[in-house]
Amino acid sequence: MKKLFLLILGLGIGIGIMSCSSEVTDEIIQSDEQVLAIQAVSSSMLLSYNEGTVEEMANVMNPTDFSEDDINDLDSYVEMIETFLGNDQLEVETTQSDNEDYEYMIVYTTLGISQEAMEFKLYYNVYTIDEPITDEPTTEDSVTDEPTTVAPATEPLAFNPDRQPSMRFEDEDDEFVEELIQGIMIIGDITYEVEGKILNVNGKEISRIRSFIDEENFVLVNYQIDDTEVDKEKFFYQMVKDGQVVSRSKVMIFENDHMQHVQLEMIEGDEYARYQFHLRENSGVTYIHINYRIETNDEVSEGNIRLTKSIDPETNEVIYAYQVTPNRGQGQGGQFNKRHHHRSYMQENHQTTIL
Repeated sequence: MKKLFLLILGLGIGIGIMSCSSEVTDEIIQSDEQVLAIQAVSSSMLLSYNEGTVEEMANVMNPTDFSEDDINDLDSYVEMIETFLGNDQLEVETTQSDNEDYEYMIVYTTLGISQEAMEFKLYYNVYTIDEPITDEPTTEDSVTDEPTTVAPATEPLAFNPDRQPSMRFEDEDDEFVEELIQGIMIIGDITYEVEGKILNVNGKEISRIRSFIDEENFVLVNYQIDDTEVDKEKFFYQMVKDGQVVSRSKVMIFENDHMQHVQLEMIEGDEYARYQFHLRENSGVTYIHINYRIETNDEVSEGNIRLTKSIDPETNEVIYAYQVTPNRGQGQGGQFNKRHHHRSYMQENHQTTIL
């Protein structure tokens, strides 16, 4: 369950970026720095926790098996996702680097599951590629289940914009790389290496980031915009452990008819999970409707999740009211209330309804 919800954490970051813009625009994520930060933070978070399965999540979403512990876990992650929804609850800062080895620094600051302050620091350099890196032909889908072919390990490079660095990872479409990103992501006391590529394939830009421990253990994230119908921003995740792909997921974000839509899909072996978030704001209230479908062990669980968030005027506590409604024949569902201490930055009378 936890690994799946860390994927949703990446989704939550995307939702947070959507909420930071008060105007409706063609692209929800407004800058290259935001895209880079979302990719690096979410991939590093996934890399830091590799336990849990789709099957465990299916057990939690089965209303007949719901327990108080399950709700506590679900509640913690939902609260973190909701943290990213508010304009004043997620701080993103791009500034001059305080690390002499890197030219740029992006800092994400927010609250964690236990209300502790969380800070993510991304240090990186950007290099322009003057020549194609490889003459290998590209394919339409460069993501495979085979272990990634890698170049020999190299030491981190001191920044020199005129120097073309070597790469730790090689891909079949490297001939389309226009820029190379090298850096580190710091989460608390843990530091992960980060390598990124900006590709131009037939006029379309693709941003690719890997957070990695080594060449056999990493999380890869591809970002691209699909403008064939409605402008859709897509993040494709791939987790590799000991050289083998262990899970894939896709986050798709788009806006249509003044509503924001987010879809998360995850594949792990023969197991599959899909969550659809539909967001709408009206008079200061955010409405979210969540549909889920989980396929595991030849069983299918699907239904809706409805949450209402409000603040108790007497105790100043935040109240989450949960209602899980499975489809007919899949259980009776359940309702649960959870209380949290009020956070100072939250508006006293703000209410969020997740429908």
